[in-house]
Amino acid sequence: MKKLFKSAILLLTIVFALNACKQANKSEQNAKDDSMFIMEGFIEGLGTDKIFIQNWDGHRDSAQVTDGKFTLKTKLKDPCLSKLYLKKKPFFTMILAENTNYTLKGETGYNVECIVTGGVEQEYLNTFNQLEKKLSEKYQHYEMEMKLREKGLKKEEVTEISNKINEYYKELHKLQVKFIKENPKAHYSIELIEMFASGDSKEEIMNLLALIDPKHKKTIDYKNIQALLAEKRNDISLAKFMKGVKDVNYALDKNFTGKSFTDIAYMDIMPNNNLCALKKGGIVQIISPEGKKLDEFKAETKGFAKSIAVDQKNQIYIMDLLFSIEKVKKRGRVIEVKKTDGVKAVVYNSNGKKLREFMLAGLKTAPGAKISGDKLIVSDMTDDILGIYDIKDGKMLSKIEGLSSCCGILDFDVNNKNEIIVANLSAFRVNTYDLNGKIKLTFGNRGRDILDFHGCCNPVCVASLSNGAIVTAEKDPTRIKVYSKDGAKQIKGIDELVKGCTYIPMTVDSNDNLYLASPSKGIVKCVVTN
Repeated sequence: MKKLFKSAILLLTIVFALNACKQANKSEQNAKDDSMFIMEGFIEGLGTDKIFIQNWDGHRDSAQVTDGKFTLKTKLKDPCLSKLYLKKKPFFTMILAENTNYTLKGETGYNVECIVTGGVEQEYLNTFNQLEKKLSEKYQHYEMEMKLREKGLKKEEVTEISNKINEYYKELHKLQVKFIKENPKAHYSIELIEMFASGDSKEEIMNLLALIDPKHKKTIDYKNIQALLAEKRNDISLAKFMKGVKDVNYALDKNFTGKSFTDIAYMDIMPNNNLCALKKGGIVQIISPEGKKLDEFKAETKGFAKSIAVDQKNQIYIMDLLFSIEKVKKRGRVIEVKKTDGVKAVVYNSNGKKLREFMLAGLKTAPGAKISGDKLIVSDMTDDILGIYDIKDGKMLSKIEGLSSCCGILDFDVNNKNEIIVANLSAFRVNTYDLNGKIKLTFGNRGRDILDFHGCCNPVCVASLSNGAIVTAEKDPTRIKVYSKDGAKQIKGIDELVKGCTYIPMTVDSNDNLYLASPSKGIVKCVVTN
């Protein structure tokens, strides 16, 4: 009997132990789930699809959607602003993701609001979104942006709409700063400061950063802000940058017949002030200062002719992007993809005779090119660098790193002091370097005012005048501005040259006359009036 009792006790002990293990495993699993981002979602009217979550630091995950329902799980290092989107159907929303439970209810379509709950950080974002929505409705921001894209608007209407949009963005910036000051613990405050850091002054960013809860200092976003601040160490005021540089006034040259020169990819000036233009497809055109086509030839490029540069001997250097086709296996099938094989400089004389060619080591793309003495300078937006090469054999002499390209654009110019001036568009500033690649000065901020650079990324190109003044071009909408000791001044009379995030080819001749190219409207010339 005693033995039987002991056996019963042992059996109960084993059962209790097994249950305890199950409970421990369950608790462990719950703890693991609590340390993950888990979203239970429903998208109305959706059948089968795939939903993705992705943030700006490269983290990406996905889940299957069945009958509109999904459970999306992933592991996040830090709270982060992330986008949710579907593979097939139109759907997009931004959330502030962290490792906790979320719910989403929405529907497919464009500009459709979703209801997202879960997490302290998401509640902060929801609060800000409601404030921003009220401000947008007050200024009819969305309606104004759509109106601005309508055809046939008069200049007075464009000015009125643009002014209203500018007022909205000024008020939005005030709202964002107010949110940061009132919510120093919110991760979205750090996200806003990081957004400002690419365009606002160093002092403004440091003042806002001083308000932030110390807990954010370990996050990736905080480290990104510190890196952006380090890039601003050479920032100076425009007055110092343009010290002693007199203003230059421009007017449109109505006699220039350049409307027929469409689809221009890049331009440079020849020693005799003729314009050398590269059309899409590798066609080179020589154009007189009056707008007459003097010559034309097709370059023998093997890849894609992207940019050109002209030396003092009238030799034309064409940057040829080389590609090869590579077969790769993806999702059970073999597809062909283009593989970048580098950049080759192909040299022609002004009559179209090929002289020589050489590879440019270290480049994958070539959106910009210039020649300064015996040096060929070429930009590369893939690695955000400028390579400085020997003009004879293409040997790399030095390079400029840490630039901020965008939309396949990275433009620059060389001034009469042999300094390289870069349109550092994603940083919303202009940088100067010596020919050894050492940075000297920088200026510029993001904003809607005349001194600032607007949009998602600007300026898209830059040119230096003989007296040291700088001309910049901004897209979407087009603003061509001259910077001098008197500040910035927009050149009047220039219509919208490009649509969206597009490069505007620009060059200046020895008389400071300015040429700008539009894919559809041809080449515009501006002449100095003072």
